[in-house]
Amino acid sequence: MIFQDHLLFPHLNVENNLKYGYRNHDHKRNGPVLSRVCEVLEIEHLLSRHPRYLSGGECQRVAIGRTLLSSPEALLMDEPLASIDERLRDSILNYFELIIKEWNIPTIFISHNQSLVQRFSSHTIVVDRGKVLSAGLTSNTIQNYGPDIWKSAKGPINLLKVDSIDNNSGFSFAIIINQRLQLPKHYRANDYKMYIQFSASDVVLSQKLLRNISSRNHLYGKVMRFVEQESYVLVAIDVGSVVWSKITSEAKRELQLTIGCSIYCLIKTQSLQCIL
Repeated sequence: MIFQDHLLFPHLNVENNLKYGYRNHDHKRNGPVLSRVCEVLEIEHLLSRHPRYLSGGECQRVAIGRTLLSSPEALLMDEPLASIDERLRDSILNYFELIIKEWNIPTIFISHNQSLVQRFSSHTIVVDRGKVLSAGLTSNTIQNYGPDIWKSAKGPINLLKVDSIDNNSGFSFAIIINQRLQLPKHYRANDYKMYIQFSASDVVLSQKLLRNISSRNHLYGKVMRFVEQESYVLVAIDVGSVVWSKITSEAKRELQLTIGCSIYCLIKTQSLQCIL
């Protein structure tokens, strides 16, 4: 299911566009109701407007709302972020999260976006040229197949869920599985649900906890897997969640890395992307 502004009827105002979702559907039975859909998607103030006077993000939300009011048995989202401006993506993702939580609608995402898959999918099926490579829990798929199926210059994307936020002396720290990550200053951290994203290339490994260096963040963990590539090695570290690091074969040898050994992940604060 693709939510785009051209799916809206330009001659109808937002309220009537939303009510179009009631067609061929008994909206008296249990299902999303107009007032609650408007509240969740924050579009109550748009009801009298016409689509041509809406922003791209507003059109997206109205199209989503109309779909919800048809009481779908499931949602199919084919690359839902592909046509969305980057600055709107976090906002749309938050609405997806609210929708799934509010109405518990089974949702299938078709996507190459690593963070989208990790954030929303409980189960993942990996398909390559029509052939199923893996099927099962997303956490297992990311751990066992992520480096092989999501190849990019930066390697796998790490996505960590924040448990809480600690604001101290003008700095914000994300608490993740009892470990702290200092956040970039331009992020105004709060107690809302948040994720931290960074690439495998941004993770430097050290046998010892180093002091007085520019990398402010140190996550302690144990090596759990190696993925040998032609010119580099991907290392999976268990810090309470899986963190991937991309290093050279020489670095692996010099650090004497083995499965189960202790290691520190050093991450620059400025490499962290906060997803609200």
